[in-house]
Amino acid sequence: MKRAAILLSAMIMAFSISCSNEHGESPTAFSFEAPEAPSDLALTPGSAQMTLEWSYPAELLPGISEFRIYYYYEGYGVEELVDKSTTTTFTDTKLIPNMVYCYKVSAVDLDGREGWRSETECEMVNP
Repeated sequence: MKRAAILLSAMIMAFSISCSNEHGESPTAFSFEAPEAPSDLALTPGSAQMTLEWSYPAELLPGISEFRIYYYYEGYGVEELVDKSTTTTFTDTKLIPNMVYCYKVSAVDLDGREGWRSETECEMVNP
């Protein structure tokens, strides 16, 4: 029991040391502003494919490294990363005809921080 107390005390001290800067002060807070969510997501079904287009403010585009495209499984509330795009369009290919596909899109800034996802849009793929 005494050995556990010593180990716990050492862990607390190590944590305390790692959470302070070189002068013994607490670290300063940081701020993080997530990129805006893309808007106006539009789906255009094709033969075994779906073309996605969305809007993003032109003045914010220089600060965006990529957009991430997600499938959204509506019945389960699950999202799955499909692919990435450096433009505001994407074509998803090799889809199953007569199936409904739902998508969301997010923006990722130059530091790799991902913002909120767009509203979900769903459409059936053409036969």
